[in-house]
Amino acid sequence: MGYHDCPSLIGILFYCKSLTGFFLIYIAQYRLFHGPFQVEGRIGGVIYFEDIKVGLLAVSMDYPTTDAVKYSRFSEIISLLASNHNDRN
Repeated sequence: MGYHDCPSLIGILFYCKSLTGFFLIYIAQYRLFHGPFQVEGRIGGVIYFEDIKVGLLAVSMDYPTTDAVKYSRFSEIISLLASNHNDRN
């Protein structure tokens, strides 16, 4: 594990057209990615736990910055095995 999960996380952030100041670090002891960024003048941050494939983005709502923040939790989609046609769902 490690930085190979990083591209999908970066893909989420780079969907924003005016992303600047992005500085992602990896803390191996906790299998955690963490970093600040700015988007359209608003400050934000991201955390992503590699072992459970769950993260959180937070971005200030206003410019200039206030204490109002929007949060978004995200997770990796797990690929299930192909159906054996014995399932009843």
